[in-house]
Amino acid sequence: MKHLKIIWDNRYLLNALLITLCLISSSSVFAVGFTTTSTADTTAPIISSPQSVSINSTQTQISWTTDEITNTQTKLEENSSGVFIVDGDLAYATSHSMLLTKLEPSTPYRVEVIATDISGNKSTPSTFIDFTTRAISDDPVNGVCGSSHDSTLSNEPTTNLCSTGVSSTVSGTGPWTWTCSGINDGTNASCTANLQYVAPPPVTPINASCGSSHNNYFSSQPSSNLCSSGNTGNLTGTGPWAWSCLGINGGSSSNCRAYLLPSTPTSRSEIEQSPTEGDVNHNSYYLLQLSTNLGSHVTVDYKTEDGTAIAGQDYIATSGTVTISAGEKSVAVAIEIIGDTTPENNEEFYLVLSNPNGIQFPNGVTEIKAKRTIIDDD
Repeated sequence: MKHLKIIWDNRYLLNALLITLCLISSSSVFAVGFTTTSTADTTAPIISSPQSVSINSTQTQISWTTDEITNTQTKLEENSSGVFIVDGDLAYATSHSMLLTKLEPSTPYRVEVIATDISGNKSTPSTFIDFTTRAISDDPVNGVCGSSHDSTLSNEPTTNLCSTGVSSTVSGTGPWTWTCSGINDGTNASCTANLQYVAPPPVTPINASCGSSHNNYFSSQPSSNLCSSGNTGNLTGTGPWAWSCLGINGGSSSNCRAYLLPSTPTSRSEIEQSPTEGDVNHNSYYLLQLSTNLGSHVTVDYKTEDGTAIAGQDYIATSGTVTISAGEKSVAVAIEIIGDTTPENNEEFYLVLSNPNGIQFPNGVTEIKAKRTIIDDD
């Protein structure tokens, strides 16, 4: 067994330590003993970056750093009175901070900071932090979002933007954003609101219907009452006329028509042999025509007669005597057709001629019947 003494300089250890090491080898076991000694720490800590932040009318946060682990004693002086209030910061650290509260508004203060390391060395000279509390009216006001923040709206918010602070202009089209800016160095707040989803109204199909001009007679192209519902399509023709009433939102469409109002005919080619019924009353004409001009007046009696068409329902019954003046060859007899919107079959009626005067019916015939068919268009 052999002993070896080793001197170990350690500035932070205050007592000598005896350490015995046992070393084991394949041939022998021996112990090494040594004694350590310490060198006294006489270096004072250094304070850096002293500052006061977040000052308001009644409190502030002070902070500083040290180049080694220390605790700190602070002394607070008010209004250069020379009277210090001692408030020790006992935590060992290198970064230090302290919240000073219950201060007076609009008042200058000085804080003396003295750092002490674990060896008892104090920082010299003293470090001072000077500040003046704000007036109450100058206290920082943090911006805080109002009740419109995080809400869901149907329109851009204009009220309740900020509870405190100053509102910026609202931007966006939904979602919207704005800022509530702090006052007197207060913090800002970012605010948002969302656009409310509004479901579109249900789409209701609108079926198109022809207007009162449908199946009517006109002397010129109709321009009004073409559709009672739906949108009006292009109108075509020169009489008869045709157009469409177009459904909306998938609704059905309707085809519509109107007729040229016939004028009193002077020739057979102008006669409408099979008039349409229409929706309103209109005239249908018979043309009574001589084979040659005569030098004297000719008269003949006429009357209407039912076939499948019924007087008063499908046409207006009429009768009388018609005259063909001397030198004329023809005359027209008007029969009023009753229009309606009721679907029905095509129907017939007759015009009966009798008692000719100034002429004779051929082959001794005493009556002549002329058939007219009313074409249903409903």
